[in-house]
Amino acid sequence: DGRALKAKCELIVSCGAPKTPQLLMLLSIGPKDELKRHGISQHVDSPTIGLNHFDHLALHQAWKLGFPERDHAVGLAAFNKPEYSLGFPAEWIGSYAVPEDTLEASLKDDMLLTDSTTPIKPSQLSTFDSAHIGLLVAYARMKLAPTYDIPLDGSHIASGVVLYRPTSRGRITLASADPNAEPIVDPSYYSTDIEIGP
Repeated sequence: DGRALKAKCELIVSCGAPKTPQLLMLLSIGPKDELKRHGISQHVDSPTIGLNHFDHLALHQAWKLGFPERDHAVGLAAFNKPEYSLGFPAEWIGSYAVPEDTLEASLKDDMLLTDSTTPIKPSQLSTFDSAHIGLLVAYARMKLAPTYDIPLDGSHIASGVVLYRPTSRGRITLASADPNAEPIVDPSYYSTDIEIGP
């Protein structure tokens, strides 16, 4: 809108994982080749802007209850206590570790044990007594997709599997120099052996 903002010391820019690198690159801070590709003159050379993007993959499944009249899910009469609206509607969350031999073999295949340039430190993954995968069952449906949803009427529950420690690293790049354009997000899911599995 044409306003100029000035700071006397440091300025913290936080627009979320995809939008922050986009904003920095639009402000001429980022990899030279990426900025040049969109006709943006570079003020600060920062080749790592947009790199190291990662996300926690999750698989959600909805399950239709055979006897919804037994009041086992959010949306039914038994779930009208005030405390039921606090927190997450699940009694337990299971955490699991990848078997030690499988994990070590995958780490070697991905060169995470020897490559000092990787953003993943071996100690982050090779602690075999820590969790790599999470599993939960919720007494409510979860939103499955922007175009597909299930009513919160107590007819469904849901289960989810979450990858706690992703090792794949993606990249954020510009679609154009237009600040209203969405950035290009390449998540590079399943690009490491440890995420694919044996």
